[in-house]
Amino acid sequence: LGIEEIEAWPEPVNLADVLDDATETLAQYIAADQDLLLTAVLWAAHTHILDRINVSPRLAAQAAGPGCGKTVAMEAISNLVPRPLSASSITAAAVFRIIEEIQPTLLLDEADQMLADRNSPLVAVLNSSHRKSSAFVMRTEEVQPGQFQPVRFSTWAAVMFAGIRELPPTLQDRSVVLYLRRAKPGEVRRHLRDGKCPELSECAQKMARWASDLLDLPDVALPPTLSNRIGDNWRPLLAVAELAGGQWPTRAMEAAMAAAQQQEQGQISVLLADIRLVFGARKQILSQELVDGLLGLDETPYGDL
Repeated sequence: LGIEEIEAWPEPVNLADVLDDATETLAQYIAADQDLLLTAVLWAAHTHILDRINVSPRLAAQAAGPGCGKTVAMEAISNLVPRPLSASSITAAAVFRIIEEIQPTLLLDEADQMLADRNSPLVAVLNSSHRKSSAFVMRTEEVQPGQFQPVRFSTWAAVMFAGIRELPPTLQDRSVVLYLRRAKPGEVRRHLRDGKCPELSECAQKMARWASDLLDLPDVALPPTLSNRIGDNWRPLLAVAELAGGQWPTRAMEAAMAAAQQQEQGQISVLLADIRLVFGARKQILSQELVDGLLGLDETPYGDL
């Protein structure tokens, strides 16, 4: 596929300086609040240490409409990650075979259309790649002519999505989200040429060097607000911030708390979407049927509620 490894920076690096430089450079290409730029940079850093963590949050660049820079954001961030592989259409079989072969960082554009069917095998494979302990699929392969046997394929990889609408609930729940907006005149100061940015590529080399020198990750204490899956998503990003030191731990925690509040506000839209799904083509429904339908949906919180 022509995927090249990042050549690590030849000298030890200061992680805080690298994160600062990456954030400042991203801000020249992307119209987004500082918390979101910070989140994107921490996520990019975490892609270099997948062998050290147990959960890899998806990164989802989303906006209310077109022209908000989702694809540009994905292109810019691709300069920061190891083995970036972009696609706007891909099958479940291609995903797990590519991951098994080269463990890329997957960058999936037009994700709202690609994943519109929440029951598709592609959604299931991408769901599985969120947690290392369950990041695999089993398939029957022909190992010799006429001889088949079960084969285990890894699905453990970092994944970024870009799209207008939200992802299927199971993937939205596994993501940290960059809510992008349309840029004001003059706000975007630079434009990518062929998707390449030398400054961001240099930051990627320095992140690779930092990752190779890393001895251990700190166990970050999370507040009660960051519980369950949102806490799992943010734990590796907060650990990176803790290692950077300076203002990064405080800024990262503020970004995580803002994301938790945003996720809570977004739950009502998820509920409405699920109600619509249960209704189907009907114009009216009994309350008991509605409740039973919501309880019957896979991977939703209604049973606990």
